[in-house]
Amino acid sequence: MESIHVYDAFGSKIKERSTILNKEEEISDFVEVQFIPGTHTVILLVENSGDGKMLSFDLDSEQLLSVRGTSQFGQILTARDYVAIISSSDANVYTSDLSYKGVIHGKEEESIEAFDMNDDGLLIIGENNTSQLDVYDLNRGFRKIQTSGQFVTGKDMSYNDISIYESGKFIAVTSYGSGRPFSLFERETGRRIHTSLDYDRDLAYESRVELSNEARSIVVEGYSSTNVYSGKELYKRPNTSSSSKCGQWFF
Repeated sequence: MESIHVYDAFGSKIKERSTILNKEEEISDFVEVQFIPGTHTVILLVENSGDGKMLSFDLDSEQLLSVRGTSQFGQILTARDYVAIISSSDANVYTSDLSYKGVIHGKEEESIEAFDMNDDGLLIIGENNTSQLDVYDLNRGFRKIQTSGQFVTGKDMSYNDISIYESGKFIAVTSYGSGRPFSLFERETGRRIHTSLDYDRDLAYESRVELSNEARSIVVEGYSSTNVYSGKELYKRPNTSSSSKCGQWFF
């Protein structure tokens, strides 16, 4: 990414920046960018001949808010109060003003395969051949908040994608291996919600998943098709049974 392109809600480009000035230094070569939710502030990663930087930049005022050096590169996830840089081996966590908070290490090198974080700082990580998701509430520190029987996907699993409904109420997972290719969990209890997608072998390797507002729709994107399923029955099911059905989903 050589420059930042900013578009309005109608897809029209409204501004472009190829450099950001830090005192007398021009910073360029942006490799990752992400908005802080509900703001016009972006978090950027920059790598220039091995010299890494992380920036916080306000697009409205065009002011550099914070800058720090970094050797950590990966995908940027943002919450209102937190920024996480996720690689295949660890997740480094910062506050939204780029103060360093700590690190979450994967169980092994190159083991982190899928992850997501919602605006409140609920961070979910799926690791290769690990049957249980790692669930963190960054507002409560770096300890996993799940118990042994919660958020269990299955054995011999590798993860494709994870999506958190924005309130954190539901968590959807796509995976491949000998277990279920799709899992849906209730955040409060960690219980799996049984669905008609659980053993759908038509879900492709590397399928992506997204939950819409209130999880009314579930989008699963594969190699050659994108399918939309209805989740409207989720709020009608009983909440007291770990085996409660959410009903059949249809295109």
